[in-house]
Amino acid sequence: MLSIKTNQKNKQVVNYLTKKFNFPNEAVIARIAIAYSLQKLTKFNLDEVGNLDNTGKEYKGHNLFNSNSEDLYRSLFNQYYCNTTTNEQWSQLVKLHLDDGLSKLYNLISVQEKNHIDVLIESIKDGLQLLDINHNSDATQKEPKHINACDKEISLNLGFDNGLPIEVKINNQKYNNNQHIAIAGTTGAGKTEFVKDLLWQIHQQSHGELKFIFFDPKGEGKSDKLKHFLDETQCNFINVSQGELSFNPLSHINLIDENLQRVEIQGFRDAIASVNYTGPTQKKNLSEVLRKIFINSRKNGEHPTIKTIKDKLDVFYKEKNIKHDNLTAIFDDIADWFKKDKDISIYDSNCYINLPATMPKSASQTIIFLILNYLKDVFMSCSDSKTNGSIKSMRYVIVIDEAHVYLNNKKASEILENLLRLIRSRGVMIILLTQGVEDYNQKYFDFTSQIGTSILLDVNDKSNNKYIQKFLGADKDDKKLSECLKNLAPQKGIICVNESQLIDINLFFKRIRNN
Repeated sequence: MLSIKTNQKNKQVVNYLTKKFNFPNEAVIARIAIAYSLQKLTKFNLDEVGNLDNTGKEYKGHNLFNSNSEDLYRSLFNQYYCNTTTNEQWSQLVKLHLDDGLSKLYNLISVQEKNHIDVLIESIKDGLQLLDINHNSDATQKEPKHINACDKEISLNLGFDNGLPIEVKINNQKYNNNQHIAIAGTTGAGKTEFVKDLLWQIHQQSHGELKFIFFDPKGEGKSDKLKHFLDETQCNFINVSQGELSFNPLSHINLIDENLQRVEIQGFRDAIASVNYTGPTQKKNLSEVLRKIFINSRKNGEHPTIKTIKDKLDVFYKEKNIKHDNLTAIFDDIADWFKKDKDISIYDSNCYINLPATMPKSASQTIIFLILNYLKDVFMSCSDSKTNGSIKSMRYVIVIDEAHVYLNNKKASEILENLLRLIRSRGVMIILLTQGVEDYNQKYFDFTSQIGTSILLDVNDKSNNKYIQKFLGADKDDKKLSECLKNLAPQKGIICVNESQLIDINLFFKRIRNN
């Protein structure tokens, strides 16, 4: 018989939400939470799930599901995971999605103080989009996308400790079960140069097989200053301010399968909404415009552009006598940056995306998230990357500078959390750069739980022991950490494997100068 227990924290959450909604029993909120987790496209890899906390609220199978609804939910899970689950897998997945859904609902209703009825109604309006996110739809019989993968071990030299190299084997699962990297360091600490060195090493070791994309939202990159790096890594410098972003972020959306299309349109809409202050009504307006646009696209077989959405949104607002708002403003800001003459090959080549400093922050953030959403859908349409022995094959590297902008944004952070969780099974590595360690530890989610390697460069607040320990994964009794922090300075960093180590950072510009 199915028996599920939440984690300890969610024991109180179940009681809180049941009373908030005035439900007759605690099984109702549990079923809603499971469905909500599925709707938000959260996905778990059971091979990567560690020990589970089963000390919370217990649900017996006959209480959680009746005989009819259990079959329905199990069918949804089988479809969602494209697999017929065993009883053990079914039990684990129900528990994981129950905890995930409860946490997400509690965050919205208690932490963000959203009206609980509005949350439920908005979720119902969105509908349960329960098609598998990897796009292997039976309706279309679409083959998984094939993107070449690098099956070589990638061992990154971070720097030196007393002359000895400090290396991280990012795709060797004996040493690292998660390829994502988090870097924290204040302005001038050398984050950008450090990442350039990591990308150079990845390019060299993979013989150019493992491609990358680097987002520079500060507009500091200039092709002449980057010449050595661009040449060494065979990287395309894409200067958005000069109209070089010939890319359509809608080009991945399916034009045949309507169900799959709805999921992908929802992802596009949420990417827009996540970095802009759009309410339920604005999201509904955008959804309606997108629905009408894609009806025509299915007929003519051509993907719409951002300019198409801008124009149709203007017409929609005029017909409905709605005043222009921040939703129309964001499309006004970004429509001219995406060119239609040809599509650049984002994932087939190395790209450095240079966004102008004069661009409105909301526009540059939206452009980055639209490209991230595109890449997520592209790589989630691939099969899981293969493992040969302990070496996990790698397909792509994404570098997100100024990531604190998204980590501190509740809506954007939810999408970023899903991106980190989902995309790693496809062999995609994400490198996040922020100015402080506290950015990773949000009250609604601890991003360090999704990071394999954390590297601390020079930071302003070296006394923030609680967050620094959590960021590095250091033990409370790590005696070397205090000593390392005292000596932390520009071009130095701290990493913790078994204990904290102070390292002289390996910088790309030094390598070029020495050559």
